[in-house]
Formats: sequence, C-alpha cells, structure tokens
Amino acid sequence: MTNPAWVVLFTKIVGLVTDAGGTVSHPAVLSREFSIPCVVGTSVATQQIKSGDRVRVNGTTGLVEILESAKVLTSTQSDAPKL
Repeated sequence: MTNPAWVVLFTKIVGLVTDAGGTVSHPAVLSREFSIPCVVGTSVATQQIKSGDRVRVNGTTGLVEILESAKVLTSTQSDAPKL
C-alpha cells in the first residue's frame, strides 16, 4: 500500500503494483493523477515480484508481467578476488 507521505516518490516511479486496494484506493487515485500505470488488489504481488525484477505493468488490462528476474550473485559467481 501507499501512504500520503510517499507522494514525492510518485515523481520517480514508472508503474505501481499493490497487493490490496481498489479503484478508489490511495495508490489508484495517485497513479491516475500522475499518469502512472497501476494494478491494485493483486493479493500476491509482493510474494511473486522480487526486488530488482523487471516488470511490465498494464493498468488498462490489469496484467503484470515479470520480464526478467533479478540476478542473484552467489559467492562463486562474484568477481571479487579470491583470498
């Protein structure tokens, strides 16, 4: 969800997806005001979308697609020098 203190963040985001909310919820209303695509009420977005994932948000159809999963480096994949 969002809260009124986050309004300044809406100048920096390009899409919004929430687990809860409806067409007159705070995230939906702010998204309309800032012309940002938004999908609310997914119930599972925070479980399925991980930090760093690239997603496509279609506010008209309500479709959220994960285009590319975030890459997680393990200690064997790191470019750090071996000690």
